Amino acid sequence: MFQLLKTTMNQSLFKQRDSFDTTLRKRIEEFFQLNNKKQTGDYRLYLKAIFSVSGFIITYLLLLLLNHSVLSASILLFFFVQFNILIAFNIMHDSGHQSFSAKPWLNKLSFLSLDLIGGSSFIWKQKHNHLHHPYTNIDKKDDDLENGAILRLSPLQEKKWWHKFQFVYAPFLYSLLTLYISFYTDIQRLISKKVGPLEIKDIKSKDYISFFGFKVFYILYTLVIPSFFHSFSNVLLCFVAGHLLFGLTISLVFQLAHTVDITSFDSEEGLKQNPTTWTEHQSKTTCGFSHKNPIVTFYCGGLNYQVEHHVFTRISHVHYPQLSKILKKTCEEFNKPYLLKDSLFSAIWGHFKFLKMMGR
Repeated sequence: MFQLLKTTMNQSLFKQRDSFDTTLRKRIEEFFQLNNKKQTGDYRLYLKAIFSVSGFIITYLLLLLLNHSVLSASILLFFFVQFNILIAFNIMHDSGHQSFSAKPWLNKLSFLSLDLIGGSSFIWKQKHNHLHHPYTNIDKKDDDLENGAILRLSPLQEKKWWHKFQFVYAPFLYSLLTLYISFYTDIQRLISKKVGPLEIKDIKSKDYISFFGFKVFYILYTLVIPSFFHSFSNVLLCFVAGHLLFGLTISLVFQLAHTVDITSFDSEEGLKQNPTTWTEHQSKTTCGFSHKNPIVTFYCGGLNYQVEHHVFTRISHVHYPQLSKILKKTCEEFNKPYLLKDSLFSAIWGHFKFLKMMGR
């Protein structure tokens, strides 16, 4: 069941499974067996997918075909971006972890939703699945912590004088994320065949064709085609404004998972001196938030259940609320950390508190 867990726990950085891992694994398997459920998505996820894609298409067509005032264009643009976010959190993310469906072809197809909204499923898989999840919050391993020293996202990184202001300027950088990824880092990583410390091997011709084909298609439907219906300046303004909102939202949700005031950080040297299991490492470096708010859970695609996601990566997010009870109980029994912020506000506060701490 836990294929990523098996792979990661064989890494030399971590100890082999202990009684905590074994007990947790057994309880999760029993949950699915007793309830006769698959670990992949079910009708709840498929309804969310239909809702998200339908909303994306409808708001796009309304933006494209109607004449707008500034107010109506702003409202439609806001909702168009929200449907982009729902696709990213609810369809793309599960598909990228092969938990959207039990059918591999459907996972592969729905994973391309990331390419549809401007990203690259090929590059994201290398960065997210091969670096971030196996090596969460490990210095020089987890590429999510690396940003060219613009931000200090780990106490193990060198502190620069400008970091004392990072809690102020971070939101502006976050808003640039999707523009930066779509039109720079995706391309740079494909050409260099490298994502952080990871070398990308065996890139096939079809990977290049798919990558650049989707980039061209994205520019066509977001910039070129709308320019036949509206002035290019207005189209460009909407394009940039939409990306700023998209980038800020995506960045914040992902940052709340690992860079808050109660998460831990480590290095290869530190793990060798004080080895731990991969599961316990995830429980120390990952934080959930707002578990009692179903709206947050729906919107974030279960990413507010980050501990569950990191430990049970191949299980769809629709099961996380139930799995969280098992995980939390098992952590308490074995005296392992289970990090949780009660609300979205407290998680955001914890992140900016962390940014300020890292700047001191």
